[in-house]
Amino acid sequence: MVGGVALVRFGAMPRRLPFASIAVSALLLLGGCGGSGSLEPDPEPTTPECPTVYPDVDGDGLGDDRSPITTCDPPAGYVEEGGDAEPECASNDTDDCGVCGGGDADKDCDGVCFGSAFVDGCGDCVGGATGDLPAASEDWDSDGRPDVCDQCPATPQDRFIVQWDAVPPFDGGGGPYTFSAELFEDGDVLLRYGSMQPFEASATVGAQDLAGAVGVTAGHDDTFAADHGAVRLAWSDEDGTYGVEPIDASGFAFNSVEQVGTSHVLGDDASTEVGLPFGFPLFGDATEAVRISSNGFLAFGEGELPGYDNTELPTGEGPGLVAVLWDDLNPGVGGSIYSHHVPADACERDCTGTWGGFAELDGCGVCAGGTTGVVAGANLDCAGVCDGSAFLDECGLCVGGTTGLDPSDPEACPNLPDFTPDPDYLAATLAVDYVDVADDSCLVAEGCVNGLGVRKVIRFGTRVGNVGTADFVLGVPPGPGHHWDACHEHYHYEDYADYQLLDALTGLPATKGHKNGFCLLDSGVFDPDIAEEYGSSCGFYTCSNQGIGAGCHDTYGPGLACQWIDVTGVDDGTYQITVTLNPDGNIAELDPSNNTATATVEMVGDEVSYIGP
Repeated sequence: MVGGVALVRFGAMPRRLPFASIAVSALLLLGGCGGSGSLEPDPEPTTPECPTVYPDVDGDGLGDDRSPITTCDPPAGYVEEGGDAEPECASNDTDDCGVCGGGDADKDCDGVCFGSAFVDGCGDCVGGATGDLPAASEDWDSDGRPDVCDQCPATPQDRFIVQWDAVPPFDGGGGPYTFSAELFEDGDVLLRYGSMQPFEASATVGAQDLAGAVGVTAGHDDTFAADHGAVRLAWSDEDGTYGVEPIDASGFAFNSVEQVGTSHVLGDDASTEVGLPFGFPLFGDATEAVRISSNGFLAFGEGELPGYDNTELPTGEGPGLVAVLWDDLNPGVGGSIYSHHVPADACERDCTGTWGGFAELDGCGVCAGGTTGVVAGANLDCAGVCDGSAFLDECGLCVGGTTGLDPSDPEACPNLPDFTPDPDYLAATLAVDYVDVADDSCLVAEGCVNGLGVRKVIRFGTRVGNVGTADFVLGVPPGPGHHWDACHEHYHYEDYADYQLLDALTGLPATKGHKNGFCLLDSGVFDPDIAEEYGSSCGFYTCSNQGIGAGCHDTYGPGLACQWIDVTGVDDGTYQITVTLNPDGNIAELDPSNNTATATVEMVGDEVSYIGP
């Protein structure tokens, strides 16, 4: 220490320090050497902790965890508690449509958010995504009148429907046409027009009374039928005539009865009489039967039917007429004709869900007929297999799939006959009859009956068409396949057709069937195009020189012996009649898969009713 000033040596160079620094250094030295004095620094100042807060957009006291901030001065609308599951819904009950507190009120009756479906006046959910049309105040199905199938009917009535389905004109131009007439108990008539294109008809539409003295023509030699989806002929007791009321049916599909109706086999310029389920008062005069013409009209009462040359109405002479599409039509070469009775109290949803619809499941489980536009059996392949893969090759033979056949060489197509039975003819000729079988009857020997005495039988006709590319030629008997019938003392072609009655539920035989022997001959034209292509006259083959020409048919009417199945002792019930041609495969054919026709029937006592194929 020099003069009270401490000297600190750093190397060789002394340095003068301030007093305060010296004092602090001394203290540190004293403390470091075990002295009793101490010296600690003041603590650093602390920053106060600020909370994490969350925006509370919906004001429910809970914040949105997605946007936290930490601040000691929270902005307005921020809260310290997070966990808001629905940050934009104060009630936290957003519905399926995304509406806070909506309670699914924005769903329509079909359960669609913001959809346009609604409950109509009949209590049905319609419109929107349902595909169903709404009910009007009286006539939601747009059939031209309120009825039980509207589900809010005025006065339900029985109705009788006749439908011409895909019937072509005689000259082959235009069509084929699909249309129908519905007869109501009060005398009204509803005309419906389905497929009308291409329209080349010279048709008459209208009605006349039983004497042909009073009538109304809605259209004649014009496009009236093609221009209107539906027309009501409304009977007026006051005026004593019919009013023509076109109906806007543009949003409604044609309701076909082909799945549920009774089939009628009609050729060119032909007709059939059918009893009505109620007295139909045409122009006020009740009639109990109707004659259905292949030329697109219905006839009532006495009088010769008009021909295919349609005129305006009235014609000046009976019978009474309802001209639906009166023109020269020919269902003999294509199309079908059906009738169907709809009781006033019978209305159910069909397989499409349509009230009063006529669609039913076909044999493949497909909803067909009615308003579907689907033809029953449309998904059968050429071998008759549902959704099968068999197909017609370039020679017209059914190959592939379950057939086991390979496609033909198109340069060497085989020419063979091809037999097919007519199911419509089978269905149209069914009837119960009784046959007295004597002790020496040939019927027992031939297996046509199962015993002697009076036998109950179901009669039916068999029509066999040759749709092949060649005549079926047996020639002059005896020949291959012929056998001598000692009872009848002439030759039959053996084992040509097999008749069976099966239980409709189990498919098992309900009685003994039999094989029928025929004399094969040309009875008429079956397919005019084939007959023309192969030059068949359809009158060449006879019992003396047997065969069936290409495009021709051999028909065995229900009145012939053995054209039946013996049902003596068989209980009433539902059965299936099967007619199988060439059952043993002894005849070489183009396509053996089309050899069977079926008819499902209901037998009750002395009545047999056709139900369907």
